[in-house]
Amino acid sequence: MSSAFGKCPLYLKVLLVKNFKRHCEHCHDSVNTKEKYGKLLLKMEQTINSQHQHTPTSSKSTSSNESSTMISNKTSATISNETNIESSAVYGYVSSPDFTLIPDDNKSLDNVQFQHFVEIKNHICGDIKYILKQTEFASKLVELAFDETVSVKNFLVETTSTFNKLKESINDLLILCNKTLENIPSTPTTVDKIQSTEKPISHDPSIIKVFDENELHYLVNQGPYQPLLSQYPWYKEFPLIEYSPITDSIYCFCCRLFGRGPGGAQPENTWVSTGTKMWNKVKGSQGTGKKGKIYIHIASETHKYSLKRYMTFRERKNNVDYMLDKDLQQQEQQKIEQKKTNEQIIKIPIDCSRFLARQRLGSCGHTDEDSNFYQLVNLLSRYNPTLDDWINNNNTRPFKITYMSKDSQNEFIQLLGECVQEKNLREIRQAAYYSIMADSSIDSDRKDMLSVYIRFVNEQGEPEERFVSIKEVHSKTGDGIANHLLEVLNELELDTKK
Repeated sequence: MSSAFGKCPLYLKVLLVKNFKRHCEHCHDSVNTKEKYGKLLLKMEQTINSQHQHTPTSSKSTSSNESSTMISNKTSATISNETNIESSAVYGYVSSPDFTLIPDDNKSLDNVQFQHFVEIKNHICGDIKYILKQTEFASKLVELAFDETVSVKNFLVETTSTFNKLKESINDLLILCNKTLENIPSTPTTVDKIQSTEKPISHDPSIIKVFDENELHYLVNQGPYQPLLSQYPWYKEFPLIEYSPITDSIYCFCCRLFGRGPGGAQPENTWVSTGTKMWNKVKGSQGTGKKGKIYIHIASETHKYSLKRYMTFRERKNNVDYMLDKDLQQQEQQKIEQKKTNEQIIKIPIDCSRFLARQRLGSCGHTDEDSNFYQLVNLLSRYNPTLDDWINNNNTRPFKITYMSKDSQNEFIQLLGECVQEKNLREIRQAAYYSIMADSSIDSDRKDMLSVYIRFVNEQGEPEERFVSIKEVHSKTGDGIANHLLEVLNELELDTKK
C-alpha cells in the first residue's frame, strides 16, 4: 500500500501513500493531530481500494487489495479507539467497555462468568450509591421549607427539579437491571437440585461422596477435620491429616478430595475411603529400617499429585476471594458513582461557557478567581448542592479535578465550537446549492489569513450566511487560492459539485 498512488482527499493531488504524511505537514496546517491524519489516510486508502475493485486485476493484485483492506480496517479501529478515549477524558473518567463474556485461555468459563457477574453487581451498586447521594441532597429540601426567605413557588420548583433528576436516575437503573436480566440465561431447576442444596455437607472424612465445585470450596475453606486427640497430637507435624470419630481412623485431606482425576494414579483406599487405624505403625517403624505408613504415603506420587491439585484449587479459590473482597468492590462501586457524578457536573461548566459565549463575555480574568467563568460557577453552586459538594470536596478525587482551570475552559469552548460548526455544515449539506465568499487579511503575526464564508438557501427559502474557516494562505496566486478553497471544502466534507 505504501508504494501505491492515491489522491489527497483535500488537494486532490496524486502522490505516493508513503509520502502522504510529509505532504500533510507541508501543505495542510489543519491536519495537526494524529486523529485528523488517520481519518485522511483512511479516506485515501478507501479511495484506492474502490478503484482497485472497479478495475479487473490478477490474483496478485487481489491479494494486495485484501491486504490494504485489512490495513484500512486496522486504521479505522485505532482511530475509533483514540476518539473514544479523548471524548471520555472530558469527564475525567475513561469509561469501561460494555459487559462482555470472553473466556480467557488461562481461566475456566465458570471463573469468567463469576467475574462478569461481580462486575455487573458493582456497576448496579455504584448506581445505587449515586441515587442515595441524590437522596441526601433531596433531604435538604426539608430545611429549605422552613426558610422564610424562600417563596412557595421557588420551593416547589426546586423540589420538582430535584425529584425529576432522581426519577431519571432510578429509571436508568431499572432499565439496566431489566436489560441484564434479559441477558442472563435461564437455568431449569429440578426437585433433585433443590433437595441437593438442602442437604448439609458432612465434614467427617469417613463419608464417601463425589463433591461438586461448591462443596469443594466449602470443604477447602473449612480445612481438614481435626478433632482434638490427646493421645496422638499429630496435626502440627502433619497439617493435612484428618480424623474420623465414626471409624476411629485417620485420612489424608488432599487425597480424599483431589486424589481422583485425570492424569493421576489410583489413590490408596487406606488414606481415602477406609482410613488407617494401625496407630503403632503410623509413625513408628514397620520393621527394621522401614519408615511409618504416613511417611511412605507423603513420599508417594499419588499424594504429590493430590497435593498439587489441592494447591492449585486453593490458589483459584483465593482469587475468587480476592474478587469478592469488600474493599475492592467498594472501590469499584465508588468509581462508577464518581463517573455518574462527573457526567452530571460536567454539564454545568459547559453551560456556563455557552452562556458567556452567547452574551459575548470573556471567560478569563486577571486571576482564576476573578474570571467570569469562575464566579458564575460559584454563583450556581450556591443553589446546587451537588455542584457545591463537588467544588468543596475535590481533595478526594484524583488530581483534584474541578474543571475550573483555563485548560478546561478552552476545551469547553473548543467543544462548543465544534458543535456549532457541525450544525452549520449539516444545514449547508441539506441545501441544493451554495456560494463561497473569501477574503484575506494580515494578522498580528504578519500572516495572511483567508476567511471563508458560505451563503446558502435554507429549507424556508431564506438566504443565510455562515463563517466556516479562517486559515493561513501560503500562495496568493489563482491556483493557490483555488487549491486552498478546495482543501477547506474537502476538509469540511462539502460537495464541491454543487
